[in-house]
Amino acid sequence: MFQVRNFTLMSVIGFLTGFVMFGVLLFLPLYQQAVQGASATNSGLLLLPMLAALIAASLVAGRVTTVSGRYKVFPVTGGALLCAGAWLLARMDTSTSRPTAALSMAVLGAGLGCLTQTVTVVAQNSVELREGSGRLAPSTAFSHPGQLLRGRRDGHPVQPRGAAGDGRAGTRRPRAGQRPAGRAEP
Repeated sequence: MFQVRNFTLMSVIGFLTGFVMFGVLLFLPLYQQAVQGASATNSGLLLLPMLAALIAASLVAGRVTTVSGRYKVFPVTGGALLCAGAWLLARMDTSTSRPTAALSMAVLGAGLGCLTQTVTVVAQNSVELREGSGRLAPSTAFSHPGQLLRGRRDGHPVQPRGAAGDGRAGTRRPRAGQRPAGRAEP
């Protein structure tokens, strides 16, 4: 799959986009709480300009790609908007107002919206259909580096619930109407 130029390029773009997205989602709430004095709840709500721009740009990119069949403009535009938004966010300091921060987040969100779905569609269409459902596994793995590489506070890698070594291996959720094992009736 990595012999196909578009697939490799989209995997690299997805990798970089994932790093930016997870970095921003970790940085902005802390910035808003520590510098702008927002509460924890409000810092989440202050992400809405970025998320709204991401959704709007993703919808527009998807619709235009579906109607016209052309997609090249979206990774280029998305990359430019992503770089511009990251540059604007890097310039924020204690004197940055909330509307200015919201505009910076919206620019970054529009870049993410142009890139995220387009990268997936191009990677999917770059490989043969006979590759089956495994054809997107490498691209998906590369587009989620924040999940793959981040660690907990204690330095251990993040493991899914029920993974080996977390003390809950082999446990299952109870079915509807059943009580979890080891629990007494009320």
